[in-house]
Formats: sequence, structure tokens, C-alpha cells
Amino acid sequence: MLKLDSKDYKILYALYLDSRQSFSSIATKAQLNRNIVKYRIKKLAQKGIIKNYITIADLFKTGYTIYKLYIRLQFATPEKNKEIIEHIKKSKYTWKIDIVKGKYDIITSVICENQKIISSFFEDLLKKYRYYFKEILFSQIYETYGFKHSTTVFKENQNKENRKKENLLQLNKNKEEINLDELDKKILFQLINNARIPTNELAKNLSITSPTVCSRIKKLKKMGIIKRFSININTSILGYKTFLVSLSIINYNKIEEIINHLIKNPYVQEINKIIGNYDIEIMLFSTTLEHFHAIMENLRELFSNDILNYDYLFIENEYYCSNI
Repeated sequence: MLKLDSKDYKILYALYLDSRQSFSSIATKAQLNRNIVKYRIKKLAQKGIIKNYITIADLFKTGYTIYKLYIRLQFATPEKNKEIIEHIKKSKYTWKIDIVKGKYDIITSVICENQKIISSFFEDLLKKYRYYFKEILFSQIYETYGFKHSTTVFKENQNKENRKKENLLQLNKNKEEINLDELDKKILFQLINNARIPTNELAKNLSITSPTVCSRIKKLKKMGIIKRFSININTSILGYKTFLVSLSIINYNKIEEIINHLIKNPYVQEINKIIGNYDIEIMLFSTTLEHFHAIMENLRELFSNDILNYDYLFIENEYYCSNI
């Protein structure tokens, strides 16, 4: 477990809220010299604390759908396991891969514009590796809740004030879709892959001018597609365990009440409404296994007549792919 000083936390917090801001802007907020900020950010990345720079975007608004594929392996040697993961990474539709412990071994998140794409992705995977798949489960995310403020690694955010609903990010498949042109999509996905990519580099990649990039980004933010530029933090290095919990609900009319309860928990990072074998998926952090079970027991006690059961996975590692 790595220990950070207050200066590092201030820098991480500034990046968490807006990872695209300049070094000078971060320096002002952290009350540090610009060169010191630049040096510390480089060190935080080298130590693996900053995994990557991400853009939180409402892809549902643009007509995309997010599917999750849960794979339980069999007969797979460590070498074959690695080969399967590398194959999934190379797909242009793969957004994220989670390496997990529990009932499943791999979770793949796929971004698709239509049913044909997910069918093609799945069929290609089965043709190569079906022999090694003992069990496969599909789910579709249709609504997501996240937070503008962090939940665990920043002491400033351990109070209820920062869990207010105005700090909630809600992404919903049922909202009216916005048609983006190809340039908007290219800019959006380059930012999703690297939120901190310099404007001039982005312009060069797409053979356009920097002012065009700036105006397009501004438009994407105004339309509510780009919600925030942030960072992906390696919480395990900082002493937190990450769990993915899948809930089955008996009384679906209680789903909003359950979600509203979860929103108040400072260790809940993300909540997804899903279509599949379960109804809600929760990503949460805990300090110990006992702490995790205490959170879940409290939830079961409060909604004993509403929650049928839950399964959980421990997220060991995660990879964000840059092919989309």
C-alpha cells in the first residue's frame, strides 16, 4: 500500500474533477508551483496510481449500447488465458476488460451501435475460444449512476455534502438520441481513450484545426454528451478493494428506493441498471472483506423483502482499451 502526501491528494482531486485542465490551473488549485505539479503527475503515473485519463460521456445519447460479457473459463492454461485477453483487447468494439475472482474470470464491456455488431463480436470470439468457455453470461446496461466527486481516496469527499444529487451523473438509454457526425464521433472517442490528449495533437490526428477541435468539444459538452474529464485511479495501490455486486430484486417497484439508498454510501462508485440475469450492478470499494460484507448485510437488512439474492466478484485488474 502506497501512502501519498496531501500535495498528491490535492493534485489527484483536481485531475479527478477535470483531467483536461492545464498544469497551471491545477497548480493554482493545489497551491503549488506549476513545475512541481507537472513532476508529481508524472510520478503518480509512473507509480501506477494514475492508470489513465478518461472522459465520462453519455454514449446512450449518441445511440450506442453497452453490453457486458461475463466469461467463466475451463481448461485454459495461463498462456491461453493471456491469449484470450489479448484477443478481446484487439477488438475495435472492446471498451474495457475486468479480470475478476469469483464465479467468473473475465468481464468484457463492449460498445455497439447495433445488434449486428455485438453478434459479430460474440461469434468471432466463440469460433476461436468456445472450448475454453465453461459459462457465458450477457447483460445490457441501460442506465448508469456515477458521481462527480470521488468516494474513497479523497478525505475531502467523505462527508454527505458531496453525495448530494446535484453531484450525481445519470446516463440513461431512454433519453432522446442525438445524431453526431463522423468528426464529432472521432473527437469523442479519442477523448474517451485519452482525456488529456493535447488539442494540437488531436487536431493533427484528424487533419483539422485546433479551433475546430475546441469548438466541437465545447458543443459536445453543451449537448450533455461529454459529462466530465477525469482519471482512473488504481485504488488497490492505495489500500482499497474493488467489488462488483449483482443484485436480483423481487419487488421491482423498490428499485429506485434501493438506488437512492446506495447513492448515499460513500463507498459506492457506480450503479448500473441492467437487463439480464440481474437487475442492478454495483461497483464499490471497501477497506477489507469484512467491511464489504458489512455493507451488503446492511443492504439486505434494509430491503429484506425486496432483494432476492446477490452475487459478487472481486476485481483484480482492469484494462481500458483504445481501439474504439
